[in-house]
Amino acid sequence: MQQLHSDFPNMSLELITNTTREITKELLDYKVDIAFISGMPKSSDLMILNKVDEDIVIVEPDNTNAPNVFLSFKEIL
Repeated sequence: MQQLHSDFPNMSLELITNTTREITKELLDYKVDIAFISGMPKSSDLMILNKVDEDIVIVEPDNTNAPNVFLSFKEIL
């Protein structure tokens, strides 16, 4: 991020989160320029710039209970 800002100081960068389906739609509708998605794109109109394989982990504070915390995915209706 520091290198990107150094190379392009006038560029505006905004981080948004959403489901892979919604982000893909926004890419195809030219509402966002670049995105991180889960899995491989299902559209041949998208180009993979870099593929990252990673494990998803859940972490919590050591020796402390973290009540009322949950992880959820948005359901598309």
